[in-house]
Amino acid sequence: MGVPTYGAIILDETLENVLLVQGYLAKSGWGFPKGKVNKEEAPHDCAVREVLEETSFDIRDRICKDNFIELKINDQLARLYIIPGVPKDTKFNPKTRKEIRNIEWFSIEKLPSHRNDMTPKSKLGLAPNKFFMAIPFIRPLREWITKKYGGSSDSDNGINSTGSTPSKPHMDKIR
Repeated sequence: MGVPTYGAIILDETLENVLLVQGYLAKSGWGFPKGKVNKEEAPHDCAVREVLEETSFDIRDRICKDNFIELKINDQLARLYIIPGVPKDTKFNPKTRKEIRNIEWFSIEKLPSHRNDMTPKSKLGLAPNKFFMAIPFIRPLREWITKKYGGSSDSDNGINSTGSTPSKPHMDKIR
């Protein structure tokens, strides 16, 4: 199994926009700021470090260790902590050279939830494959927002509490 990656899903105050980073390579797509864990590093510490490196934004005082979406993608564990309420006028800059090309807010409703979803093509002028790193997290994120802030009472919507298997989305309520 690959080295686990940790990072964050950063939402603005309206919970309608999410921060994505674009890799430096020419064909790089958009994804959430995240990276591989160092030996002996706690998952939330890795997430804080990676977000800081890729965006210069410090989530240390905003992170809730129990508030994340965790997926197993191609035998690699990926956990993204959900950080709501970040002002949209926050200035972001990558701290590392030749890793991140761009950092932008995207409307969650315009992002694809599966690889054949043509929403970003019509709304953003970008092919869905430009978001292949973000796609697995979009549907669980929408469900989290609805459950947390939209008053949904649907108990069978893929949102699991602590102890779920890593192959399923894992989200806990903010305490």
